[in-house]
Parts: sequence; C-alpha cells; structure tokens
Amino acid sequence: MKRVIKLSVLSAALCVATAAAASAGTLQLNIAFKGAETRAVWESLIKQFEQANPGVATKVAFVEEETYKVQLPAWLTSVAPDVVNWHEGERMAYYAKRGLLDDLTGDWQKNGWDTQFASLKTASSYHGKQFAMPTQYFAWGLYYRKDLFEKVGIKNEPTTWQAFLDDCKKLKAAGIAPIAVGGRDS
Repeated sequence: MKRVIKLSVLSAALCVATAAAASAGTLQLNIAFKGAETRAVWESLIKQFEQANPGVATKVAFVEEETYKVQLPAWLTSVAPDVVNWHEGERMAYYAKRGLLDDLTGDWQKNGWDTQFASLKTASSYHGKQFAMPTQYFAWGLYYRKDLFEKVGIKNEPTTWQAFLDDCKKLKAAGIAPIAVGGRDS
C-alpha cells in the first residue's frame, strides 16, 4: 500500500474520505486532538470510513496535540504513518522541503480541491505542489488594549500591514511588548 501523508487544514470528513484511495490493507492514522469532542468526531468519521471501505482496516493513534508536536518528527523520519493531521503553511513546508511528505497535487486536481479550497491552496503548497489537504478551519483573532494604543498616540486600529508594523514600533519604543501569543497550553 502506498504510504500517503496528509496534513490538516479544513474538513475532517475529507481526510478520512480521501483515504478511500488506499489499497486493501491497514491504514495507519496518527491524529492530533484537543479534547474529547475532537476525538469523538474523528472516531465517528473513521467508523464511517471503515463501513464504506470494508477491505481497509484502520489503526489509529490519538495523541494529545502538544505531545504530537514532539513526536511527529520522529514518526516522519522512521516508520511514517499513512495519514497524519498537521498544520499548513510553514509547518507543512518544513517537512515537505525534507521530502517527508507525499505530493498530493494529483489528488487536488482529481477531487476538485483546486476550486473548492482555492483560498487554502497556497497554504497547502510548497514549491507549487500540494502536500496538505484541508481538514479544518481555525478562527484567529487579535485583541488589543485601547488604553495602551492611546498611551503611545495610536488613534485607530491599523488597516494595512505597514500601519500595523508602524504601530508595533511605537508600542515597542514605549516599552510595551506589541504582540503576545497565548495558546501554548491547552
């Protein structure tokens, strides 16, 4: 069976449905998850996949996301699972650049993902080839404190990248860390 590594970017159902192309045998999936709800969704999708593909057995390893981040490099450089879910963009490109992921460009074309996920194609690509397949959406936001903006003379939210960078410089010059990232710990 061809070992296909797939990464995460948009709808969980697609990842499992795409694995239908696998030959009969055992399909090893390593799934990163946060919480019981996410695991339950994956378990339901895997069960649906097994019912639709009786010739393909699944062997699934559910790994908490922070642990998964540490273990992924070892998996990909030793005996890689058939399917992994991971982040797009630079995190995916890091592994694609090293030849640790399979090219999914043909799957993108065959399944119409070029149009269905057009906005995610760049994030799923490295050097013009797609190495990831959308499996989930993430909401990202930026919060700010108006009082700190006022303190350094910023009157409005920045509306361009350059304005954002300029405002960061003003905050930093006043001894205020312009950006803090939360979320490392569940």
